[in-house]
Amino acid sequence: MTAFWFAPSSIYRKVVSNNCTNGVLEEYTARKQRCPSQAPRGLRLVTREGKLTATRGTNVTFLVFLEEGDGSKTSIMVDFGDGNAVSYTNVSSIEDGIKHVYRSVGIYKVSATGENALGSDRAMLYLHVTCPLERIHLSAPLVVAKGKEVNLTTVLWPSHPLVTLEGSVSFTFPKEGTSTVTVQVSAGSTILQDKKAIAVHEYFRSHLLAFSSNLDDHNPDVAEWRLDISRVIKSTMVQATGVSEKQLLVTVLPGLPTAAEMFLLPDKELTLGEEEKNAEHLDQVKGMVLCLLI
Repeated sequence: MTAFWFAPSSIYRKVVSNNCTNGVLEEYTARKQRCPSQAPRGLRLVTREGKLTATRGTNVTFLVFLEEGDGSKTSIMVDFGDGNAVSYTNVSSIEDGIKHVYRSVGIYKVSATGENALGSDRAMLYLHVTCPLERIHLSAPLVVAKGKEVNLTTVLWPSHPLVTLEGSVSFTFPKEGTSTVTVQVSAGSTILQDKKAIAVHEYFRSHLLAFSSNLDDHNPDVAEWRLDISRVIKSTMVQATGVSEKQLLVTVLPGLPTAAEMFLLPDKELTLGEEEKNAEHLDQVKGMVLCLLI
């Protein structure tokens, strides 16, 4: 773009515009004008991938855009929603994005605030941080009483804050026998399931078993190990007490310290149809078993 300047010599002289740098005297160059300042408007916050999900332990890159306002004079603060935040003196310094790593799964409210002397603007998004589902466990009693409500609970590893259904459900088994309960969990492309066989009886007796802390050193806290140890404990107790295998059930509980629960079931062939005698007989068997275990 060419500009003209009127000089005292009564002739027009060609001088530089804002885009020219050579060929004329400096005293005739156009004067630079500052753009008027304004408050930040149209602040936008997005992830580089354009997604609102991320995997725990990986870098998430946030991008901040300002549609109106002087980016060189607008400070930016980004709050990641997990107790961490960063500040920058201007928008230009974060053109490559802001990286952050989330250490826990959850839904995080991420916000960006732009501010200068004339005002401020704010943008936010909700980021769902997940991790691959490794395994699930259906926590349910091995034996339940007929007609009484019991709780069935699902435990996920690693722990997920959101489950499609409630983490536990109550149910009443209406008749005696063995019922199989199955739980299935879907997370992304992963589908896992666990199931339990539950014995339903009119009445039974149970007792918690504790073990030496030395066993904890060998407890990997996986279902296969618990099942194997449950079989070993049951076999040992049958040999030591003489109780029928049909009357005795043992289950090792998940978690540490290592613990198990013993169930004594009624022998209906001995006291068929006589509930009081059945209950009395179970109490006697339980007392005998506990004495032998001490």
